[in-house]
Amino acid sequence: MKPLFLLIAVLSLPTWAQNCAQIDEKLTIHYQKMQNAGSYFDHFDDEVLERETKLFTETLQFLKAPESWQCDFSKVQEAGIRVEMSEDKRLRIFSWDWQTGGTMHDFGSMWQYRQLKGKTKTKFQESSNWVESVHQTSLNQQTYYWVMGRSIGDGRNHMLTAELYQILDQGLQPAKLIKTSKFTNEISFVYDPSTVREQQENFFYDETSKKLRFPVVIEKDASNSGTPTNKWIQYRFNGQYFVREKN
Repeated sequence: MKPLFLLIAVLSLPTWAQNCAQIDEKLTIHYQKMQNAGSYFDHFDDEVLERETKLFTETLQFLKAPESWQCDFSKVQEAGIRVEMSEDKRLRIFSWDWQTGGTMHDFGSMWQYRQLKGKTKTKFQESSNWVESVHQTSLNQQTYYWVMGRSIGDGRNHMLTAELYQILDQGLQPAKLIKTSKFTNEISFVYDPSTVREQQENFFYDETSKKLRFPVVIEKDASNSGTPTNKWIQYRFNGQYFVREKN
């Protein structure tokens, strides 16, 4: 009788909960098959990889459904897909490795967000950073989102990027509030991960002071892209823009 009890228990779940479990399972299976057929292993199978990649991206379309916000996607995260969400649960980003690289990695992502009136929208990025964190910030009583991501050129060349976004009536928009040589919504630095001895190779944002900081990188020789130091570059929000502070 045990299978019958289990069936009754499953059928008694809300529809969205059943969908969550099914989609979580499907995405996990397709992604694991992508991993097994991918270029990082000796048993690379281009035909299987292409098929499973297509099924994986088709299944991701479930994120267009409003009820998908109820899903925690625990299995896909265990399988190696990164899922980052803002504190207000209005922006969620899924990142994955396409399993087509070598020392260089090819990442993709699906951005899911709620517009101001509550409508769920998605943005698929075939070529993307590996998104490591999402930080919500309030600037002039408006909500913005810092998206911190990584790209991997090879084992000795990584680039970290901080991007600033805002959700408006017309959708998710780059917020060009960072003042460098131009006004932009992103800033980045490149470094050699083999030179890192401590966890200083990242972006850090402080909500209280509205400061974004990242390490000064020194290129010691042509063999690597640079070593992060214990000195920092800081950008502070001055009420209009993020401007670089003088050291």
